[in-house]
Amino acid sequence: MSSKLWPNNDNKDLIIGIANYLQDLLNQNKSKLDEVSIDSLTVATESLQTIISPEDDTLPKSSFSLQDVYQSYLASNKNDDEKKQSSSTSASSSKSSSKPLPSNIQKRREKFLEFIKVLQKHDFFKGCPEGSEAYQQRMEKARTQYNTRFATMSIDSLDWLEDGGNTQSQKPTPMDTDNDNDSNRVITEDDKKEAERLKGEGNKLLGKKQYSQAVEKYTQAIKRNPNNAVYFSNRAAAYTYLKQYNQAVQDSQSASKLDPDYVKAYVREGLAEYEMGNYQNALDAYQKALNKTKSTDKAWETYMEKVQLCQQKLDEENGVNDTNDMGDMGANPFAGLGGGAGGGGPDLSQLGNLLGGLGGGGG
Repeated sequence: MSSKLWPNNDNKDLIIGIANYLQDLLNQNKSKLDEVSIDSLTVATESLQTIISPEDDTLPKSSFSLQDVYQSYLASNKNDDEKKQSSSTSASSSKSSSKPLPSNIQKRREKFLEFIKVLQKHDFFKGCPEGSEAYQQRMEKARTQYNTRFATMSIDSLDWLEDGGNTQSQKPTPMDTDNDNDSNRVITEDDKKEAERLKGEGNKLLGKKQYSQAVEKYTQAIKRNPNNAVYFSNRAAAYTYLKQYNQAVQDSQSASKLDPDYVKAYVREGLAEYEMGNYQNALDAYQKALNKTKSTDKAWETYMEKVQLCQQKLDEENGVNDTNDMGDMGANPFAGLGGGAGGGGPDLSQLGNLLGGLGGGGG
């Protein structure tokens, strides 16, 4: 009598596949297996052979490789896991990006974009391909003039424009967060020693013209001791070499806020402002440095020259808006936007002198 368990069709093919797999396993690894394993595989293969074809001693060839089936199974599971992970990451990212910015920041950005549109209509960016260095300099100049006109709606950074002008971008800017100046944290003696060590490494890197690496070291020093003006001032110097003038100004101002008598902070602020074409801001910064320097000091004459240079640039400019008029943007969108930092600007090769160096004053 035929058994109901007798394999037929696909079931039989599967058993043949298993038997062939065991037979291949035995043949390929016979020299590596012990007698017990060899006997076990032999018995298993012969038992399956008996089920497949009791009257035939020859094992039929399988129409598929059980090893290939298993590898396909593993690959399929891996793809499923990757899809789940990707889906989870996308969902998480979507939730994160959908979180709206504070309304005041969004409004500032929207107003700034309106200001840029006015400038574009008047060919302010003509000859400056988007993404070029010239275009970035123009954008920075536009931001500065916008901040002068609309002080209550100022924009502290243009980083969010890298997201295509998305006013809802969550990319941190100095206006959104200030992780450096954690002045409420208790600073231990170990923190101060480590910060000094990191500053020293930053100074060496700056001397080797490895400016980005120097910024990293100064940043680490600031995190250990955010109450030291020198660290911010030195990082401002590194940012200036990198032509990241906006960051240099912010660090210089942080330094002078921590130590109002730290002259180098005003000098570095003045240079960064000058390079961005913000001559009035540069003049103010150099004037502060001059006021805090004795006339008998050798640096006094240098600072006086910078004050005079800034005043000269201001005299050369036409249409400078000194009244901070909050009126219609379209009335005169180019007020204060002429020139740029070129032509008569300080040569960056002389930065060593203009930055006040890194010696003296604890720098």
